[in-house]
Amino acid sequence: LYPIYVSSQNGNFNNRQITFGALGDSFYEYLLKVWLQGGKSEANYHGAYDRAMDGMVTKLLQRSTPSGLSYIADWDGGGSINHKMDHLVCFMGGSLALGAYTNPD
Repeated sequence: LYPIYVSSQNGNFNNRQITFGALGDSFYEYLLKVWLQGGKSEANYHGAYDRAMDGMVTKLLQRSTPSGLSYIADWDGGGSINHKMDHLVCFMGGSLALGAYTNPD
């Protein structure tokens, strides 16, 4: 998973905040799309997508109480999960479906 803030001076990450919502949504959405639009020729994009989805499942996927509904939370990159799902995470259903449909394995 990748933090959402990058220094314009040196290209390094400025903090460890991770979200699939605002400021992070397009990056994660386009990992898979760039691989597909490139004719599936650049495996590094598909690999980055797969690793990001694995990280999303292990670090961000949560269940609400008491209903048990799944949602994708934000993470501070350390020990704290922000238990809310940004509305911009709505692309993930389609991205997961497209990823499963186009999975080369």
